[in-house]
Amino acid sequence: MELTLEPGKWVYYRFSDSTVVGKSIIGNSNDDKEWYDRMDWDIALSENGIRTNSGESGRGYGGICYIDNETFYEDSYSHLSSIYYMVDTLNVPIVVPIDR
Repeated sequence: MELTLEPGKWVYYRFSDSTVVGKSIIGNSNDDKEWYDRMDWDIALSENGIRTNSGESGRGYGGICYIDNETFYEDSYSHLSSIYYMVDTLNVPIVVPIDR
């Protein structure tokens, strides 16, 4: 995955076909509302943040899970239940270590 970030913008990405589906201006409430309602993105990145299509950022069923200094193999983590995944919340860091 190669993604070019732009100052002051969110870049929205879809994993299924490795596509940048769009960009929005950080802090623009109209843009935020439009992207919240869309289901065609999985993750959004900016210079200083990450959004998943979940929780406060979107209607999707995305989330994020912290994996501490490990190589990710999908089969190794398919057993994790939803309690290990976090959805977006306002003013709370999204990547937080979990106790294993």
